[in-house]
Order: sequence, then structure tokens, then C-alpha cells
Amino acid sequence: MVHKVKRPGGIFPGILSAMDLVLKSRYDYFRKEGNLPTELLERNFKLFDDKLYLDQWRSFSDGGIRYNDKKDNFIFMGMIDDLLVDTNSGLLIPFDFKTAKAAPTETHKSFRVQLACYAYLLHKNGFQVSDYGLLSYHWPISANNSNNIEFGNELVNVENIRIDSVEKTISNAVKVARSAIAPSAGADCQFCEYKNKGKIEL
Repeated sequence: MVHKVKRPGGIFPGILSAMDLVLKSRYDYFRKEGNLPTELLERNFKLFDDKLYLDQWRSFSDGGIRYNDKKDNFIFMGMIDDLLVDTNSGLLIPFDFKTAKAAPTETHKSFRVQLACYAYLLHKNGFQVSDYGLLSYHWPISANNSNNIEFGNELVNVENIRIDSVEKTISNAVKVARSAIAPSAGADCQFCEYKNKGKIEL
């Protein structure tokens, strides 16, 4: 951004965006009917029912969900998949769809950060947010020699998502963006690790 170096393009797997649209459409159907999808039954959840907000927060062209920090002069934005409401507390729960090769064995730390970012944005827009988020994993099981593919599904609670950690990350990002010199790579930089092993050509 600072040195006007264009990010290299790449091929985005269309099947992921197609799955995303199908899942959102499915949840919107239940939202319109006032019901819950099977996987959410017997849980203390309901679907966030303000479709106007949800449509905007899902859409890049509509601005997504964003926070304009006029004091430090930056805009932070994201695009959510969906939102749940905890029926016990009334708090909003960030909810994200994930495709996978198989049932999840652990939650990647980047997913926790993602949910925390959504919680931060909701909080900055005046909403009361839960300290946990929810991931809905979907993975192909079998086609059963038919035209339909069967998918597995598992819901994973991500506890203790922290808004204060997002504020710290944003502060560091703003400092980097406004610095004339890029910072040194961290010790756990996977890109640098692959580069040093000769697996990436620059």
C-alpha cells in the first residue's frame, strides 16, 4: 500500500464462493420462515432477523460492516456470513461458514481472530456482542454414485474471543501501513520459512 506494490493475482476456487452463497441462501430461507436449521435446534440460538443490516454487512459493494475511526484516521471493515442471537442473554454471536476436507480437529487461530474482528466491528457499531463465536464446518462425504453430494456438518464454539486483542492488532497494522520501511519478518513467518527452504521463487 505504501510503496504502491500491486498484490499478485491468483485463481480463487469458485466452489468455495458457491458453497458460501448456498449456505447463506439456506439460512435466509429459515430466517424468512421464522424457523431454525436442523443443526441449530435444541440450542439457545435464534437467527439475527434484521435482513437489511445483514445484507449490507455481507456485501463488499455495500460497504460490509465497518468502523470509521476519525481520531486515528482509519477505516476497518469486514463481511460477515451470518449472525446468531443468544436467546438467554440477547447478545449477538458472530457466525461463520467454513468448508473443509474433513471434520475439524482444531480451530485455526486465524478463525478465532476473524470472529474477534466481527465482534469488534459489531461492538463499534453499537451492538452488544457475546464473548464467543460459532463456526459451521461443511465437508463433502460422498456422491453415492448420484447427482447429489452428501456433506458433513459440525458446529464449533470458539470461546473467549477478545475485542481488546483486535484493537492491539489494528494499532500495529496502522503503524506498519504508515511506516516508510517494512518491519522485519516475525520468527513464525511461514512465507519466510518456505522461502528459505527454496520452495518459493520471488
